[in-house]
Amino acid sequence: MNDRKRKLGRRSVLKGLAAGTAAAAVPTILLRKASAQQEKTLRIVQWKHFVPDYDRWFTQFAQQFGEKNKCTVQVDYVATPDLPTAIAADIFGPWIRESQSIGQVKGKWLAIPSWYISYPLIINTGYFKEAGADYTDKTTWQDLIKFGPKLKKAGHPFGIPVANTPDANDDLLPWMWSFDALTFDKEGKVSFKRKEIVEWLRHAKEFYEQTMTEEVLGWDDSSNNRFIASGKGSMICNPISAYRTAAKDNPDVFKNLAVVKTPLGPKGRFNGARTMSYGIYNFSKAQDLAKEFLHAMDGPEFLKGFEASTGYNHPFLRAFLKKPMPVIGNEPKLQLLQDFQEDVHFIGYPGPMTKTATSMYAKFIMPTMLAEVCKGKNPRQAMEEAEQKLRGV
Repeated sequence: MNDRKRKLGRRSVLKGLAAGTAAAAVPTILLRKASAQQEKTLRIVQWKHFVPDYDRWFTQFAQQFGEKNKCTVQVDYVATPDLPTAIAADIFGPWIRESQSIGQVKGKWLAIPSWYISYPLIINTGYFKEAGADYTDKTTWQDLIKFGPKLKKAGHPFGIPVANTPDANDDLLPWMWSFDALTFDKEGKVSFKRKEIVEWLRHAKEFYEQTMTEEVLGWDDSSNNRFIASGKGSMICNPISAYRTAAKDNPDVFKNLAVVKTPLGPKGRFNGARTMSYGIYNFSKAQDLAKEFLHAMDGPEFLKGFEASTGYNHPFLRAFLKKPMPVIGNEPKLQLLQDFQEDVHFIGYPGPMTKTATSMYAKFIMPTMLAEVCKGKNPRQAMEEAEQKLRGV
């Protein structure tokens, strides 16, 4: 698609943003605006990035935008758990598939999807080799159960969080989807596929008992980073923050780390992601200014931000997927992430990212369900309790 069509597409979305942002669904970010008595003020509330250089770049970009447009831009960086359920949106064509599920509500765009964080597998190839395990693009979750016990016995277990922490959602949900263990229908209504969910719970419990450390029941989002970087763990499912941490803190471990595709389930490969989107309140008195800010940030300046994030932020716009992509296209171990979007799905799959879906995420309903099973609860009972919680949202 040529540049003119791409710009028109993005601007057509921006025209609809001010119409209303009452009920949308993103787990991480919200754009707010307010006006001062004389000079316009643009206030932005967003997630505090794992990569500090990205926040520094964003702050500088915001200041430059303010100077150019004779306004004040105030950015508040907030820890992930403190962010409100946000609003997101998307458009067909120049955007990656399923992006529209994030924020198009009843046919109306409520926000702009800016970027998402990928969740590939990170493995220690040295440990896998010692165990005689060969990880390939065709490796399945069941394959991991076959050679995981040997790695665990050698003191190098797997680690996927099963706790009340965001990473647990981003790891467990796509794992469930790959087994067709769905909790919503295509319209976004709660619809548990009970048989498949019970089967997945039994499978996941076996995976936990045979391959993982018990520590995963109490992990936070930094635990798996330390787990793999310390040399203890042999496999995690996490953004490249863990890969970057190991490069900085333990070069001997880092040299054996590989970023690989997620395993296949009975229904194929499903990648998880955490999304970042921006919306504009309909009561704002600086809507036109906010639209220009979004157009600049997710337009000409996007790749600069992508580079500042060291490859952490993946684009929704296909225009920015041209290979080689900055950073990840030039690091051999990360090049496969250039195609991560081909298997990525978002919260609420196979339906849209509804308020109910993001509430499920925020309340850690699925991680709690699995944790209870790992501790001995009957899978069917745990599933029924999870469904009751979700229907009560």
